[in-house]
Amino acid sequence: MSNQNQTLFDKLNIQDAFRSVENDNYLRKSKLIRYIILSLTLIITTFFFSYHLGTDLFNGAGQNITEGQLWNSKALVAENTFPLLKSRKKYNLEIENIKSEVLPNFKVIKGTDERVIQEILLIIDTSYVFKNYNYDEKIKKEFSENQTRLKRKIKDDLTNYYSKGILDKNKSDFNNTSLHVVNDKNEQTILNFDNVYQIEDIELKIKNILKSNVNEQINSDLSSQVIKFVQPNLIFSSNLTNERVKLAVNNVPKNEEIISKGQVLVRKNDRLSEKQVRVLKSYFSSIDASEEKGNSIFLLLGSLGHALLILLLLVFYLKNIRNRIFTDNFQLIILCLIFISTALLSWLSLEINTTFSIEYLIFIPAFSMMAAIIFDSRTAFYFTVTLALLVAGVRGNDYTTALLHLFAGAVASYTVRDIQNRTQMFKSIFFIFLGYAFPLVVFYFERSSNLTELLNNSIIISANSILSPLITFGLIFILERFSNFSTDLQLKEYDNPDHPLLKKMSDIAPGTYQHSLNVAMLAERSAIAIGANPVYCKVSSLFHDIGKMKKPEYFVENQIDIGNKHDQMPPKKSAKIIIDHVNYGVELAKQYKLPNRMIDVILMHHGTTLVQYFYNKAIDQAEDTTKILEEDYRYPGPKPKTREAALIMLCDTAEAISHVRNYTSDELDAILQKVILDRISDGQFDDSGISVKDLQTVKFTIVKNLIGMGHKRIQYKEAPKSIKTDYEV
Repeated sequence: MSNQNQTLFDKLNIQDAFRSVENDNYLRKSKLIRYIILSLTLIITTFFFSYHLGTDLFNGAGQNITEGQLWNSKALVAENTFPLLKSRKKYNLEIENIKSEVLPNFKVIKGTDERVIQEILLIIDTSYVFKNYNYDEKIKKEFSENQTRLKRKIKDDLTNYYSKGILDKNKSDFNNTSLHVVNDKNEQTILNFDNVYQIEDIELKIKNILKSNVNEQINSDLSSQVIKFVQPNLIFSSNLTNERVKLAVNNVPKNEEIISKGQVLVRKNDRLSEKQVRVLKSYFSSIDASEEKGNSIFLLLGSLGHALLILLLLVFYLKNIRNRIFTDNFQLIILCLIFISTALLSWLSLEINTTFSIEYLIFIPAFSMMAAIIFDSRTAFYFTVTLALLVAGVRGNDYTTALLHLFAGAVASYTVRDIQNRTQMFKSIFFIFLGYAFPLVVFYFERSSNLTELLNNSIIISANSILSPLITFGLIFILERFSNFSTDLQLKEYDNPDHPLLKKMSDIAPGTYQHSLNVAMLAERSAIAIGANPVYCKVSSLFHDIGKMKKPEYFVENQIDIGNKHDQMPPKKSAKIIIDHVNYGVELAKQYKLPNRMIDVILMHHGTTLVQYFYNKAIDQAEDTTKILEEDYRYPGPKPKTREAALIMLCDTAEAISHVRNYTSDELDAILQKVILDRISDGQFDDSGISVKDLQTVKFTIVKNLIGMGHKRIQYKEAPKSIKTDYEV
C-alpha cells in the first residue's frame, strides 16, 4: 500500500528522476561498456599507427632526423641499393608544373555545323522574313536581290569557322596556348588557341555579315534571331582532362637518384645537411618497405602492441590512482575521445602535404587544459605525458615534436589548475607560447637550424597558443551543454550567496539556509580528507534542502518563536511533508536549471532512510501496529551512488544532531559511529563506493569541525571605566 496522500504528479516526478539516476548509473558503471570503450580506442588508434596514404615516402622512418642535427652515431654505410627520394617541396613543385602543362581536352560534336547552318539559312530566307516582319516594297526587293549572296556568305564563313572549331569555354579560362581535340573516332589533334573561335567571336562575325549585306532595319530584326542558333562544336571534357592530369602526375618520378650499396651515407659528427636528411630518410624508408613485404601481419601486430603500451600507461594510472575516473564510463569516454583525437591529428600531420610544420598544430595544450579543468592537475599532467608519447609513436618516433607538446601541455595544464572563471583560460595563451618557444629555441641552437625555419615555426606555435584556449572553451561548453556532465568550473558558478535560490532560502527558511551553509562546510572538508570532489560536495550541499522552502515552518530549524506544527498532526501526514521536500527540491532544481549532478544529490541525500521519529510516533499511537507500513515513512531514494552523495548524507545528519544539545567530542563521535553503523546495516552506502576507512575519516573530520564550531568563549571581567580596552569578539 503506497502513500495515499501523494499526488500522481509527485509520484511520476520522483519516479522519473529515480529511473534517470538508475539508468545513468548503469551506463556509467558497466564493466562491459568500459571494456568496449577501451577496445574501440585501441583499434582506432592502431589504425593511425599502421595505415598511411602514401605520404609516408616523405615522413616515415627517421621522422626525428632534421637538418642541422649532429650525427653522434658511427658512420652509416648503405647495406643495399636504394632510391634517393626527392624533397617534398621539389616533388610538389614538379607535380604543379606537370599539371599546368597538361592541355585541356575538348570533344568534337559531329554534325553541329550542318545543323546550325541549316537553321540560320531558314531564318534569313525571304519566306520567313516577309512572313514575320512588315517592310515596304523597296526593302523587300533589295533583300530578295541580296539573299542568295547573303546565304552563300554565311554558309561559307560558318563552314570555315566550324572547321577550325568553336569552343564552349572562354579562352581566358585556360593558361595554355594549345588544346587537345578528340573526335568521335578517338583521333587526337593539337590545336593552337589562336586558331579556334569562341561563341562571342562567331556572334560578332554574323552581325557584321548582316550589317554589310542587308538593310539596317532587317539587320536589327534578324541579328538577335540568328545568333541564338550558334552553338559550339568543341565541348570541354573535364573527365578526359583529369584523366590526363592523373596519368601525368603518376609519371612524375619520386626518386632523384640511385644510391649504391656500400656508399657512406653519413659520418660520425657530421652536421646533417638537407640532402643528407633526405638520404637517411630514404634509406630507412627502403628498409621499412623491404621488411613490410610478406610481414604485414607482424607490422599490424607491432602497431597494435605499440598503441596498447601507450594506452596501458593511462589505464594503469587511472586504475590505481584515479579509480573514480576509471570506473565512470562517461569520464573514461572523454579521455578516450581526446586520446583518439590526438592520434588523428598526429596522423594528419603526416598525411597532409605541406612545407609548414603542421605537427605543431596538434592541440595538446587544449586537451591538457581540458583534463585539468574536468579532472585535476595531476591527472592532466599524466595524461599529457601519455598524449606526447602517442604523438611520437604515430609520427614514427618523433621525439622532438613529442617533447615540445609535452612541455607546452604541462605548462598549459598548470595555468588552469586553480581556475575560478572561464575567461581565465585565455590568460594561458602567453604561457603556452613560452612552453613551446623554450624547447623550440633549444633545438634550434642544438641543430644550428636556419633562422627562417625558426620564425616559421614560431608563427605556427603562436597559432596553437591562441587556438588552444578557444578549443578548450568550446569543448567544455559543448560538454556541459549537451550532456549531464558538469565540470568543477560550472559548479563553482553556483558557489554564490547571491544565487536566486539561496537568497530566497535565506529569506523564507533562514534556519535551513544556515543548516545548508554548515553542511557545505563539513562536506567540503570531508571531501578533501578522503580525496573526493570538494567543489561538488560544497555546492551540492548548499542546495540539497531547497525543497524545504515549500513548507519551511514544518522543519525544526525554521521554527523560531512558533510551536511545532507536527504536534497536532497525524504522524503519517507529518512524514509525508518531511519526505516531500526531496520531490519539491527536484522540481525547483529543474526550474532553475541546476546541473544534473546537483539534482542527483537532492534525490540521494536521504537515500531510502526511515523518518524514524514519526515512524516511532505512529507505532506508539497505533492500536494495531500491523497497519503501520514502513514504506510510508521511508524516503523514495535512490540510495547514494557516489562517495560525494554518501558523505553529504552523513554531514547532513551530523549537522542536525549537533543542534540537539552541546555534545562533547567523545559523545558526538559515539553518536556518529552509531549513525554510520545504522546506515551500513540499512544498505544506504552499498552503491556509493565509499569505504569503511573513508567513513571513519569523514566522521573524524565532522567531529573536529563541529566541536570547533561550538567551542565556548572565555568570559572576561569587566574592565574599569577609566581603562580603555579591546574586547575579544
